[in-house]
Amino acid sequence: MKSKRTVIFIAVSGRVPENRSALLQYPMTSTSCRAFRRAALEKLLPVPQGLRSQADAFLTALVMFIAPVVAVPNYLGKYRLHGANLF
Repeated sequence: MKSKRTVIFIAVSGRVPENRSALLQYPMTSTSCRAFRRAALEKLLPVPQGLRSQADAFLTALVMFIAPVVAVPNYLGKYRLHGANLF
């Protein structure tokens, strides 16, 4: 008997802010799961000094307003929990 797998990641692509459904499903993944065009990062960097944790969330949340997003629905990496993680 095959186990039923729960889908957690929804691959959202395109100009996210223009599509309400995509905007509501936009995944806030860490930057280790993302690749950015230099031109997009140049518009967002530097990250504000006041952000002491989750600075990658700053980039993840705002990049969709700079350029279209392309999501890959395939698993390209493996998550591993380390003993010293903050979250």
